[in-house]
Amino acid sequence: MMQDDERLIAANAAEFGDAYPQLPFVAPPQAAAAERRRQELLGELAGRIALSCQDTKPHLGPLSPGCAICSRGQWSCLFVNGICNGRCFYCPTTQTAKSEPMTNSLRFPNPKDYVDYLATFGFAGASITGGEPLLTFDRTIDYVRKIKNRFGSTIHLWLYTNGMLATEEKIGQLADAGLDEIRFDISADHYSLTHLELARGRIPVITVEIPAIPEDVELLCGLLPRLAASGVSYLNLHHMRCTPHNWQHLVTRPYTLLHGAKVTVLESELAALEILLAASQSRSGTPAVNYCSYAYKGRFQGRAARLRAATRLVRPWEDATEAGYIRTLCLKGSDEALAGAAEALSGQAGASGDRWRLEKGRGLLLGGELLSLAAADGLVLEVSYATPRLQGGATHRGSHVAVPLNRKRAIVAERQTSLANRRLSPAGGLALAKFIATPAGEALAGEIDGMPELFELLAFERLEDGLNRYF
Repeated sequence: MMQDDERLIAANAAEFGDAYPQLPFVAPPQAAAAERRRQELLGELAGRIALSCQDTKPHLGPLSPGCAICSRGQWSCLFVNGICNGRCFYCPTTQTAKSEPMTNSLRFPNPKDYVDYLATFGFAGASITGGEPLLTFDRTIDYVRKIKNRFGSTIHLWLYTNGMLATEEKIGQLADAGLDEIRFDISADHYSLTHLELARGRIPVITVEIPAIPEDVELLCGLLPRLAASGVSYLNLHHMRCTPHNWQHLVTRPYTLLHGAKVTVLESELAALEILLAASQSRSGTPAVNYCSYAYKGRFQGRAARLRAATRLVRPWEDATEAGYIRTLCLKGSDEALAGAAEALSGQAGASGDRWRLEKGRGLLLGGELLSLAAADGLVLEVSYATPRLQGGATHRGSHVAVPLNRKRAIVAERQTSLANRRLSPAGGLALAKFIATPAGEALAGEIDGMPELFELLAFERLEDGLNRYF
């Protein structure tokens, strides 16, 4: 764990460069006190809320249709532009360029290509965000129409906006085009509901989606009944991030920063839990409330993107792990020992021939469920993991395949090695075989304890449970 912390801290320092020493990171005593407070809040919420996605997503009431689709890994988010009329202190990016529509680094200036991308990967939900999508309304409505014309009700489509440019005419056009859900960041407009109320009765689902701003907890808790009365069905709260763009704004406020895959604001998570608690105790009507933690975003949205690419890259004898990486298992040894293991596999019921492959000069490649069947004296197990990605073009850092979207447009699925040829002891190989055969959610601490050689592998195998640690 300490080694992993050091790696994350080093990555955070590299991201911020010269600004890093100015960032107010949490000290150990503060982290311990904050963790106690978090546990108190979660204790008070126990029995009142659900904890979805391996306890990374606390929510009161149901998730919005779009959030439910996201939690299943079936959502695509299109950044239709990169320009905004808001001046939010917490905004993580510059938002100063109109730019081309894009998703996950893939550019889609042609709506037809994006629609074909949605079809190729079988998305159940899509969203349009920015920047501010209403700043380029003609572009935005074009994408909305083409998506709904192609998919109708088979794709749930929503749009993010700060609402400041919303008019009855624009909301009407979006409704007529078939928009299913609209999400307002009311914190960008001083928590005004004036523009939000234009969507009431026009767009089927109205959601408020905002960062959990610590100093606004009391204001927002008092606003909950009015949100419900205004037609808001869902309130989504995000964990605030600190980035090289917004850090100068955040350090002027009494915030404490946390290390992790990305730098986040400690007080923001506690604020989200406090709002959840207030909503759960409210005697007036409130929207359903969902805390979209960075633990959820970093793990589950990242896994979804990896699995999408893995479907195009995984070979018959490989596996896509529960965490979304491609696992390659290879038994090494003498030609005689390898031939014996291959012969044993060929005689095993259920050991499908396409799930193993004996390659001269390389070894016996095999799927995870066959590992215990092929174990034999004189053989050594090597395990490798690759990160699969969808990209506009090949980087040639690993093997890749073209994924045609239509006759004119293709993208690339590429695998990049993350851990290569890690050799395990015989005991480690047996423990890994048992780990692979054990369903996710079942404890295997006894098998892993005392085997540090497996610790590094676990991050490639399964997603971690719970909210991020404070450090």
